Amino acid sequence: MNNKPKDERTDIWQLGVILYELTTGDLPFRGDSVVEVAVNIATKDPRRPAEINPGAALIEPVITKCLEKDPVKRYPSVLELQKALGLLLRRNYAEQLTMSVSTHDFRKSAFYCGDLVMINLLTGDIATAYKYLSDLATYAEGDVKADALELSEQIRNRMEYGITEIPDELIQKAEMIVHKVSLGFRK
Repeated sequence: MNNKPKDERTDIWQLGVILYELTTGDLPFRGDSVVEVAVNIATKDPRRPAEINPGAALIEPVITKCLEKDPVKRYPSVLELQKALGLLLRRNYAEQLTMSVSTHDFRKSAFYCGDLVMINLLTGDIATAYKYLSDLATYAEGDVKADALELSEQIRNRMEYGITEIPDELIQKAEMIVHKVSLGFRK
């Protein structure tokens, strides 16, 4: 290998290996010996995950970026990797939300809204989190509806004052609301 200092991008590469194995059921680099595996890592590109498992197509760009041979081409930090994964989840959940609304399955709609609230809060997109929190208040019932309305008001006030940081206490409130929605969804 090389004697370059290891940083967060080394860990990101290792996460790429794990994601690859989770989505394909196979390792990205194989060989009959440790040396052969090391040579394959240094000189070959793995098969595209979607070739092995078509269901991996959505996450394939994230995996391949994690497995870039040049560390500069990988995500610069775990936070950036989290954001990329969050964007994938957001797109997938938004599609599911649209389908549940169109079929009038509002329990599912509340469930997807809750997860979208969390994804957006955790990726720092306060405005979109507020939008989905407002939607959650529309689809939820009882205490969850009241809790969602209260939290959406708190977030709206923060946005009006230009405060984009979400304190841990509001994230914990959102987690409790999402947990309640999830319990109601399983009934």
